[in-house]
Amino acid sequence: MECLRVFVFLCLVILGGSSLSAEVLQLIISEREPFAADVSDKVGPYERIRGRVVYSIDPVLQANEGIVDLRYALTNGNGRIEFYGDFEILAPLDLSKAQPTVLYDVNNRGRRLWGSEPFFLRRGYITVSSGWIAEVPVDSNFLRLEAPVAHDDGVPVVGTVRAEFVTDMVTEQMSISDRGQLAYEPVINELENATLTRRLRETDAPQAISREQWDFRQVVGPREEGSGLIEGVIVLEHGFQPGWIYELTYVARGSIVQGLGFAAIRDLVAFLKHDRSDSNPLRTQNGNPIATRVIGEGRSQSGRALRMFLYEGFNADEQGRRVFDGVMPVIAGGGQGFFNHRFASPTRTATQHEGHLFPVDRFPFTYGDETDPFTGRTDGLLGRARASGTLPKVMHLDTSSEYWHRSASLVVTDPLGTLDVVLPDEVRVYVFADSQHSPATRPSSR
Repeated sequence: MECLRVFVFLCLVILGGSSLSAEVLQLIISEREPFAADVSDKVGPYERIRGRVVYSIDPVLQANEGIVDLRYALTNGNGRIEFYGDFEILAPLDLSKAQPTVLYDVNNRGRRLWGSEPFFLRRGYITVSSGWIAEVPVDSNFLRLEAPVAHDDGVPVVGTVRAEFVTDMVTEQMSISDRGQLAYEPVINELENATLTRRLRETDAPQAISREQWDFRQVVGPREEGSGLIEGVIVLEHGFQPGWIYELTYVARGSIVQGLGFAAIRDLVAFLKHDRSDSNPLRTQNGNPIATRVIGEGRSQSGRALRMFLYEGFNADEQGRRVFDGVMPVIAGGGQGFFNHRFASPTRTATQHEGHLFPVDRFPFTYGDETDPFTGRTDGLLGRARASGTLPKVMHLDTSSEYWHRSASLVVTDPLGTLDVVLPDEVRVYVFADSQHSPATRPSSR
């Protein structure tokens, strides 16, 4: 993490002594280029702005107390935690033609999904997206977060990590991460004690695979950027067989303080809404920020992130101001995610067949108050936002697919599925029947 400290120091020098009380220390623009020249009926020329945001977090503020392991992150001489992430903005070149409602796209595994469609460009909408996941690969095509590692007595935290993988064809090797993301680095002298099992169904007893039959291979080791994460594969003698759930358990080092991803979203949006300095690229010539309202939208993983963002109280910034005025979780089902935990892995999710043991589908599931039949606890996704006076409007959209494999029914029923819930006045839920989670990438061969 030495490179991170040097990077932030240089940014502070460039700032010329900007106040360390700010949540956003600096927004560094690295690219400005014309965008969507082929859309002829835009409100006017558009540009794409890319760069990095340098953040500064006060670990003792109440607004940050819910970030797991924040107290174990290294601080600077002012007792604050510094980190950075990528950002991208699509905006009219002439900001006087822009809508005052800005769209924030919670990117999915580093990929922007929303805001470049002609519908938005013809109406002058600005779209913002930024890195919030540390396990996104280091790639200029992705938006990623460079987050600090938790330390215990000056040494990166060590702990047990588990990974699941399933293949639909026989293959000799499988990535230890999920969907092309990065993974935690194993403690080398503990690798001999790592275990690999397989089971055909979730409830089956795991079958141990002899340690002599498989090998861990590090493809790419820790880099200066990448939050200390790696690329690695498991090679199995006679290959991985289709349909089986394989589970790897190993001791890893360097747990990322991944909950800072929520703080990064919160603080960038707050900065764009309220900062009147020249550092704000969404500011008019008279100094007023364009963004009078911001709508947060996320699909699938990103929609689950929005739901957890609300539940854990991040819709209030460090000054207690509302962040998102509206949110649109799309195809998120009833889940949250593995987003704010020790050794978090935001890409992990539960499907109909696998991933059921990751902390994805967890109480509460709906937006109003409900009672957990197992613990007796009463809670709801909007409880903290309501208590802080930062409640947004919510438009929740699912397809029928999420009812089959993403617990979507729990958005509108009690946890036992016996009663309809009473949705708060601020919430609307829509279902697109006979639709799938996402477009097919290829025709089925079956």
